[in-house]
Amino acid sequence: MLPGAPARRRRRPLFVLAASVAALASLVGAFTLIQYYVAHPPSLSSRSERGSENAAMKPAPDGLVACSELIVEGTVARVEKGPADLLTVTLDVDTYLKPRRGPGRERIALPVEVAPEATVGTRMLVAMSRFGPEESFYYTGDDIAHGRAWVDEGLPQAEGLDCPGRG
Repeated sequence: MLPGAPARRRRRPLFVLAASVAALASLVGAFTLIQYYVAHPPSLSSRSERGSENAAMKPAPDGLVACSELIVEGTVARVEKGPADLLTVTLDVDTYLKPRRGPGRERIALPVEVAPEATVGTRMLVAMSRFGPEESFYYTGDDIAHGRAWVDEGLPQAEGLDCPGRG
C-alpha cells in the first residue's frame, strides 16, 4: 500500500451476507406458502351453498338452469364409487325440473366430497351441469329449500336461453 492512498474497504462480505439473508427469507416464504396450500387446498368440487366462498362461485339463477342438463329432486337410493374422484349417486326422483319428465330414477356422477351428505335415504336437489360433475350443484337437508328457490327463480328466465358459459 502506498503512503497517502486511501484504504480500500472490502464490501464483499456485506454483499454475501445480504444475499444469504434474502435467499433464506425467500425459502422460508415459499415453505410457508406450500404448507398453507397443503393444509387449505382450494376446492372446486362441492358447491352446495355451505359457505360464502361457494356462494360467490355460483352462477346467476338463469345461468345455473341454462347450463344444467338435468335438475331433479329426490331420495338417494344408492351411492357407488365411480371413476376417478367421483361417486355415482342413484336418485329416486319425485320432481323433474329440467327436463320436465324423466324415467323416475337417475344415476348422477358427483364429486367424492359429496359422500358425507349423499347417504341412502337422504333428500337431494341436484343441478347436473353440462360441463361435468365438478361444475354441478347439489343441495341436501335445509339447503334444499334455498336451492329450490334459486332454481325456481331461474327456470322462467332461462326459457330459450343458451348457456352463457362455464357456469
